[in-house]
Amino acid sequence: MRSRDLFAKEIAYLTEVMRTSDAEIVNAHWTYEYAEAAIRSSKPALITMRDLGWDYLFLFGDLYRLMRLVMKYRVMLRARHVSAVSAFAAAKAWQYGYVGKVDVIPNPISAAAAPEKTLERPVIVTVGNAGRVKNVAASVAAFAVIRAALPTAELHLFGPGLEPGGPFDKAESGIVCHGHVAHGELMRFLEKAAHLLVHPARIETFGTILAEAKTRGVPVIGGKNSGGVAYVVGEAGGMLVDIERAEEIAEAAIGMLTNQNDYAALQKAAHEDIAERFSVERISCHYLQAYQRILENGTSTMAQP
Repeated sequence: MRSRDLFAKEIAYLTEVMRTSDAEIVNAHWTYEYAEAAIRSSKPALITMRDLGWDYLFLFGDLYRLMRLVMKYRVMLRARHVSAVSAFAAAKAWQYGYVGKVDVIPNPISAAAAPEKTLERPVIVTVGNAGRVKNVAASVAAFAVIRAALPTAELHLFGPGLEPGGPFDKAESGIVCHGHVAHGELMRFLEKAAHLLVHPARIETFGTILAEAKTRGVPVIGGKNSGGVAYVVGEAGGMLVDIERAEEIAEAAIGMLTNQNDYAALQKAAHEDIAERFSVERISCHYLQAYQRILENGTSTMAQP
């Protein structure tokens, strides 16, 4: 397992690449080998925090997550400039020994078309995997209630472990399993076919799939206690529910898929919300402002002792 030496070989290579490059500043995404190399390079650096070491260790409980947690502490105790992809993630930085200011700079979402859709045959999508964190079972349980109210509805499952013939493959009841597909294929399905994204994940630092769906005019349902999910769902084009209660998911979905005029308004609101908050242009400006501030301060990250 590569994590046993804390990815020493990879870090050494990355450090040399960064140190000998003509870059004025390094933006290391994730708080592991990339961030460690950025710190060792002695160049000014912004470390972008995208995950939660303790939360994931508790959820998965394996040696790999423990070693990653060690790497995260090693980075965060020495980092000088940190950003996070949501306020939820930013509020956790202190747990890893970082006490400075954390810039909240969300993920940029590329613009996409949001075609109008009618509700004769509602298509619901869930993207995840067969693990307990993504909680796909909640979508399946909710769909049984949705199907009773909307007999033509379909639930399409995407992601590893959600293949045809897998544990959630119940085609006779309107569930279609696609398994892992290329990102472009998934985005085309959201744009052309999907009416609603149900994302019952128990925790996310951001929830990119929610934003990718919304920018394509697909309203979303996510967990009100699922970390960064609430930030992405926001106040337009989606609903927050208790994702541990299938009946709440179903009630929200049925309400969103039964009135054509209301649905069209939801589509428009979802698309506009992402364009306003998470456009590539807007997020690029946030990063550029952070880079400029770091360079003007003339402060580099602490070199490896």
